[in-house]
Amino acid sequence: MFFILSKLLQYLASPLLWIVALFLLGLFLRNQPKKRLFFRMGFVLLLLFTNPFLSNEAWLAWEPRAVLMQDVKTYDAGIVLTGVTEVNKARMTGCITTKGQSGFWKPFSCIRWGS
Repeated sequence: MFFILSKLLQYLASPLLWIVALFLLGLFLRNQPKKRLFFRMGFVLLLLFTNPFLSNEAWLAWEPRAVLMQDVKTYDAGIVLTGVTEVNKARMTGCITTKGQSGFWKPFSCIRWGS
């Protein structure tokens, strides 16, 4: 039940669904002012969600500020929370990293820099 509900909410939260719904409402409504309003709303949402500059600015506002390595305190241990390693079963040479490997190697670079 939870899986079905999560998939349903995923589709309902999709911006493309809302844009298509607004355009369809604008297409099938008979009331001319509402028809124009729904077309305009759909067009504005289409411009907002397909503009790469606006999406990049939103992502940049969401990211935390960078911290210099000199400003990081010194710790005795590093914790690696990752799921990007897998066993190399073909060669049996140990573990290999997949995409997202920077989270795996970051504690080692911190140890090297003395943080």
